Amino acid sequence: MTEKLKQLMHERAESVDFATPDLDAMTRSGDRTVRRRRGLALVGGVAATTVLGVVAATQLGGGGTTTPVAVESPETAPLVWATGSTLHSADGGATNLGHEVRSLVRTSSGYVFADRDGTVWSWTDGEATDVGRTDARHPELVSDDEDGLAGWVDDSGDRPALVVLDQATGSVQQYDQHTEPGQDTLADAPNPVIFFGIDDGMAYWRDNRGAVAVDLGDGETRVIDGEMSTGFGIGDAENGLIAFTNLEGAAATVVGTSREAGVGLEEAWGTTGAFSPDGRWYSSEGDEQAVFDVTSGERVTLDLTQKFATGYEWLDATTLAVLAADRPRMDATAQLLTCKVPAGTCEVVVADLGTFEELEGDFALPVGEPTG
Repeated sequence: MTEKLKQLMHERAESVDFATPDLDAMTRSGDRTVRRRRGLALVGGVAATTVLGVVAATQLGGGGTTTPVAVESPETAPLVWATGSTLHSADGGATNLGHEVRSLVRTSSGYVFADRDGTVWSWTDGEATDVGRTDARHPELVSDDEDGLAGWVDDSGDRPALVVLDQATGSVQQYDQHTEPGQDTLADAPNPVIFFGIDDGMAYWRDNRGAVAVDLGDGETRVIDGEMSTGFGIGDAENGLIAFTNLEGAAATVVGTSREAGVGLEEAWGTTGAFSPDGRWYSSEGDEQAVFDVTSGERVTLDLTQKFATGYEWLDATTLAVLAADRPRMDATAQLLTCKVPAGTCEVVVADLGTFEELEGDFALPVGEPTG
């Protein structure tokens, strides 16, 4: 979420009581048809150090195109959020996940969330299963909502590990942080490890080589940006396209198969964002809503009157979920909207989530990080 939003939300919230829904139905409503693009079996045993010890020097893709791959549009996913241990849906339903939620993501098989202790839980078939650990201070999760994969960084050992869960099978795969000869600890590596995202069986993260793409099916690893360091990142990936974020250059975000051969989104200043499921549109997180056509770089105008608005998740190929408020203040009432792209029309779906003051520390959207 945005830095301004994180600053706004600095006090604990009181939970809201809703009627109990059928969570399995909520999940199925957003996960049918094409949301599973690849039945993926993760290779190897629990540790895959040897996979990351071999680096492919070639760049990802060739020629650098921003033409998105056409895919069938999935059904609209449900609009959900969490307060405390409760997962709510916009239709008024809710269910108790059994553990307090600090960060949350969805997959085609269910939900993955981290609690205040840094324990990562997999929610499928009405049950929460302990699947690992992450940093309790910064519990960041990633996922691909078009398959059953989710990931996080586990820093509980001597060296950080990147972990991938396949919710469809329950398997958990661990990849050790890559180090060059003579680099035995994270402190020896020039770049801290960051898990950027997962898309279509490819995992994207940063280690001391820069940004790498790892094929989770065969373990092939490619360096896609060897110059990536502080100030550079990956906002999202979809259908072979990558959103390279850059806080230091002229173009805030570049969308393409490489940073050198992509389309610049001049007003996309967010360090994270979200592609639409077909890769046609990109929403850059920020204090003012910014959606872009990735083929031209042009910004799409949304019919929003709120002074604060950030698009955080695509519910289908043309429907963007937006968190908004009339003004960027602690006492402002948070709302959830859906906007149609490229039409630009928006509708308030949840008019009153409570104030940011009430929600701080007790509210999570399915974006994979805490809101405050």
